[in-house]
Amino acid sequence: MDLQETAEAATKTKEFHEKLKVEGENIIFQTLPERMVHLYELINMPEHRITANYLEYKFEVLSCSTMDENIQNNNICAEEEIPSRDTIPAPQTIVPSNKNVTEIFEIFKPRFLQLVKDNRAIKIWLTLSVPKIEDGDNFGVSVQKNVLSMLQEVEEATVSYFRKVTNYYDKRGKLVAKVVKYPFIEDYRVAVEELDEKQYTEITLCIHDIYFCYTLLYDVIVKNFEKIKNPRPSIGDSMTF
Repeated sequence: MDLQETAEAATKTKEFHEKLKVEGENIIFQTLPERMVHLYELINMPEHRITANYLEYKFEVLSCSTMDENIQNNNICAEEEIPSRDTIPAPQTIVPSNKNVTEIFEIFKPRFLQLVKDNRAIKIWLTLSVPKIEDGDNFGVSVQKNVLSMLQEVEEATVSYFRKVTNYYDKRGKLVAKVVKYPFIEDYRVAVEELDEKQYTEITLCIHDIYFCYTLLYDVIVKNFEKIKNPRPSIGDSMTF
């Protein structure tokens, strides 16, 4: 690569960095506030409040009385082993998911995916604003590091939300399979209903936590924007919260 090509590559890289910086600032001052307002409105909808009554959802499986009728009709002796999956035909219809939990997942999932993308863009903008390492204390750089740490925490909280979704469906599927296999054991049915209610509450709390994290992050960035964008040594400065 000759000197001209090297210079052109350096110029394009600089232009690309400047473009990323502009995009990052636009997200901070325009996009992020809009998303926060929208998320706040969703959270405060009556059906999404923590205090809202959880709508119970029950699914139909063979009841104990139905089992007794099947045993009598098939002339199964009381001493014989209680039928399980090997002797009871599997249901021909799909056992549906809990619509209350599924709906809240689907409503907030695209919002959080977009927030993750915005978070990454802000991290790139902030990283590109970090100056070269020099001797002496630089308070602006310490502010940048604190904000980067907050960005990482927010991202982890959002990823945790999606992890909760996956774990919930996996655990619920296993419990439902047991309900279908052993419909005469009421505890499995109750376990599914309790899991649904617990998950609905946990995910609602998680949504509020993520909203709080992003609100705090936005507040810290805006208050310390000049220190973050143009860090410089300063003895008397302090980080604003």
